[in-house]
Amino acid sequence: MKGLYRSFPAFAPDYTGVSSFLFAENALTIFLDPHGCNGQSLYYMDPRFEDFGKMPKSFSCGIREKDAVFGLDTLVEKKTVKLLEYVSGDYIVLLGTPVPAMLGVDFKALSEKIQRLTNIPAFGIPTTGLCFYDDGQKLL
Repeated sequence: MKGLYRSFPAFAPDYTGVSSFLFAENALTIFLDPHGCNGQSLYYMDPRFEDFGKMPKSFSCGIREKDAVFGLDTLVEKKTVKLLEYVSGDYIVLLGTPVPAMLGVDFKALSEKIQRLTNIPAFGIPTTGLCFYDDGQKLL
């Protein structure tokens, strides 16, 4: 067990640092993940999760294996447009996790396309889930 910390990724990865920074903002934070990273950061890593009156507008794309093979762009675009039927925000933030990091998602191009589709300012932050909490906050 000695040195095991060197093999595991950070317990509070970079996307959690970004998410915590945006907690009180009126931003739609969209995780490009298989539906786990978002919940992990909201319910286990952020001490403010118990105040459900102040829950951030944070959502998961729910990437499946098929989506990873055929491309995430269309999935993210469709889910973002559908999401805007139910919630609104001042801007949209796309956050990376290990899946888009392995696929090489172009966050700049994807966020620009979503901005054109929705007429809401959007930007992507290429977090990987493999760096530390403060590394994510430094990306903002």
